[in-house]
Amino acid sequence: MRTSDNGVPPGYNVQLTTDAQHKLIVDVSVSKESTNSHELLPALDRMKERLGQYPKEVLADGDYTTRESINGAVDREVDFYGSWAETINHRSSRGNHPDYAPRAFKYDTGKDEMICPEGKRLLHKTTEEEKGLKVGIYVAQKEDCRSCPKRDLCTPENAQR
Repeated sequence: MRTSDNGVPPGYNVQLTTDAQHKLIVDVSVSKESTNSHELLPALDRMKERLGQYPKEVLADGDYTTRESINGAVDREVDFYGSWAETINHRSSRGNHPDYAPRAFKYDTGKDEMICPEGKRLLHKTTEEEKGLKVGIYVAQKEDCRSCPKRDLCTPENAQR
């Protein structure tokens, strides 16, 4: 596994999938990959194979939070909670097409909702503080995104893939 300083010592990347409610480890995976970004969807699929169903929700840290993981969780009808590794200053680059960048979403002050360029409403979920700024987090209905013909323009695959 290559390290951040371009070294290549022997090493493995271990992934544990847990059931927080019952405090159980439900899956273990070991790879030589230096990043976790491709590990979430295979873990969800192994959970379905072993347990007969996908979990209702998944919580993951920033390295797992990619467009691929988010879209894959939506396709599997799993609520995904994750953190973006990028800062507020980089958020404007999220869309694949400028018509679907965050600035293209309109804010409804009366209802505290965002409206996507396709007219779908995103509900206010929470407010977080990031570097002294309050950031509202808005979420769309799964079905709205899943059935949207413009989905690939709005939520593209990670540009590194």
